[in-house]
Amino acid sequence: MYPEAEACFIEASDALGVDLGKLAWAGALEKRVIPQYALPALVVSGVSVWRVLERRGLELGAGVGHGVGAMTALVATGRLTLRRAVQLAYLRGELLAGTPGRDGLCTVAAVGVERLRALAVARHLGLNVVADNSPRQFVVSGDVDGIRRLVGRLGTSAIPLKAACTFKRQLTGSALGRWEAEVDSSALAASDVPVGLVTRGTLATASAEVRADLIAALSSAVMWRKLMHAALALRAPMVGLGPARQLATLARHFPYSPRIAVVDTPSTVEWLVERLSMRAVPAVRFG
Repeated sequence: MYPEAEACFIEASDALGVDLGKLAWAGALEKRVIPQYALPALVVSGVSVWRVLERRGLELGAGVGHGVGAMTALVATGRLTLRRAVQLAYLRGELLAGTPGRDGLCTVAAVGVERLRALAVARHLGLNVVADNSPRQFVVSGDVDGIRRLVGRLGTSAIPLKAACTFKRQLTGSALGRWEAEVDSSALAASDVPVGLVTRGTLATASAEVRADLIAALSSAVMWRKLMHAALALRAPMVGLGPARQLATLARHFPYSPRIAVVDTPSTVEWLVERLSMRAVPAVRFG
């Protein structure tokens, strides 16, 4: 392991009192079996890759993250410490996993008129869009019976997801109040590097906007489609740090099929450093 990456895992593990490195390599990131620890492990995985690239001279043009990856972006842009980010990620997992209900989750693949029809059917069934991911895909959540009816109406274009509410459920009531209080108590440093606002689908630098977006992330839909268009407008190389292969796949749904270079192994780190050293442009990171 690179010294910079190892230092990240040590710092994050110390913040939570658990070996996040062991969890990451044991497959907790894919299985999502321990949300309180899987989410911090996702954050530190992305940050550790960025620290390695940063040490090798790469510049960050903007930080953009989907879901808990938004906290990785805050660390990479210098707004949030890694220690505080993993603490917030732990709380996020704890609150989402502890929210009662029989929610299910379903991804819908559709374009044009069929997309509009699918959205109408979902609304009719009382389901909520929790992520507008691309021109071809969105995600809905709601009562499992409603999800079953949606699948019955839409057929193969609707696919139920097993990871359900742990990561996409939206908070309300006292749980949301606790999240707001913890975010409000977190120090956000100023930075000139734009960061993605996942609930608005825009890039921003103002701390007040960043804080409001972080609070809203657990009660509002992810506007990833709009955010991707904002990132594409920067015309910079796109780099996915750590477990970002799903985001790389979604990128192909956009005009001109932009490529996100996923950096999640030592060999891909060295490959990216060599490739970008030939180009005097900053990179947009995704996680």
